[in-house]
Amino acid sequence: ALQCSFAIKAREELLLGEKVKEVIVTGASGGVGSIAVMILNKFGYNVTAVTRTASNSEYLKSIGAKKIINTKSRKQFNNLDGLPLYDRSLVDYPKYNESIGHAGVKYSMAVQATRGCPYRCFYCDVYKTTLHHFRRSVDSVFDEVKEIAELGIKRIEFIDDIFNVKAKDFVAFFNKVIQSNLKVKF
Repeated sequence: ALQCSFAIKAREELLLGEKVKEVIVTGASGGVGSIAVMILNKFGYNVTAVTRTASNSEYLKSIGAKKIINTKSRKQFNNLDGLPLYDRSLVDYPKYNESIGHAGVKYSMAVQATRGCPYRCFYCDVYKTTLHHFRRSVDSVFDEVKEIAELGIKRIEFIDDIFNVKAKDFVAFFNKVIQSNLKVKF
């Protein structure tokens, strides 16, 4: 939540040169979302909180949300290869990486190859938010990594809960990276 808040401040100061006034926080009723609403409100943003728990509307207003959007539960999307890749042409990456980068690492970018986790560990909240484990194909993940490498990005971080849980796909992906001679680190 704190990183998200600082990312918005960095975006407006370094990339836009102007103050952002309106922000939307999805999952606002959750732990991270609630903290994000509080921090962004303290920074002076008009926060719209998105939640599927309508009974939390008053709570979200009390911590700083100006508007509430109540959504309904939706079926999880399981064909991850059917989702389009990010349009990375919308971001001036040389300028972004000059000052920010991903998680504070310059010339770094995140990739997500899976959603959810096949395990149900009692200490983890992932199984509560994503009931199933879905994976993108090896080719889909590789195509995105190749596209990112062609932008000059030198380090890629997989932000999956457990990217390497399916050893066959994990090995096939890195074999493609080696065979293609991509010059990136993970």
